[in-house]
Amino acid sequence: MKKASLLALLLIGLFFVSSVVKAKSDVECSLKADNKECGPRKHCVKTADNNKYHCVCKPGYVANGDSCKDVDECKNKETRIKCKEKGATCENKLGSYKCKCPKGYAMHHSKHVCEDYDECEHMELCHLKAICHNTRGSYRCTCMHGFAGDGEECVEDIAYKQKQKIRLIIMIGGAAGGGVLLIIALIAFCCCARKRNKKEKDGEKLEKMESTLSEYGQDWESSEDSDEDVSD
Repeated sequence: MKKASLLALLLIGLFFVSSVVKAKSDVECSLKADNKECGPRKHCVKTADNNKYHCVCKPGYVANGDSCKDVDECKNKETRIKCKEKGATCENKLGSYKCKCPKGYAMHHSKHVCEDYDECEHMELCHLKAICHNTRGSYRCTCMHGFAGDGEECVEDIAYKQKQKIRLIIMIGGAAGGGVLLIIALIAFCCCARKRNKKEKDGEKLEKMESTLSEYGQDWESSEDSDEDVSD
């Protein structure tokens, strides 16, 4: 009889201790921020009766026996359409997903759509002696005048320098030749002007002489007429 009573008391004590330990474990589960008791893919939540706590899979995961496996949200048609409307494609991540923009595009922080990313403004992609040109979804590098290369690497263009020297010589020669021609043209103009003036002056002198001779002739005729009248 005594043995039976002792056994009953022992069982009651074990039940009481296990209940206390279980309750303590459940409460600690909800209080610890790292949720180590539940594992990396679970978190501790309170049950409907608000007295018990247990581990459930985090959002983005689904129960798979005692563990949780990732949910591929991109298999959902609505999720894919949502990303497509933004100009992006759906990319699955552990416990979540993201709408990934194509290369050369970035998600606008307020419009939440993919827009062209100006690589030339935000990154140093070209050589120091090159110019960066932003294009739709990409960029292009071109070397400056006097340099040759693909834009990412630019070296001094010797042929270009030689052309520049030849061009400079031609320009100087052309300017000098043009100056000589201008001087010749001015001399020719001055000579022509002097000849023209001489002709004009000679013409004026001739007109005066003709006028003088004409007047002299008239006077001579008049004198002859008067002599004839006297003789009559």
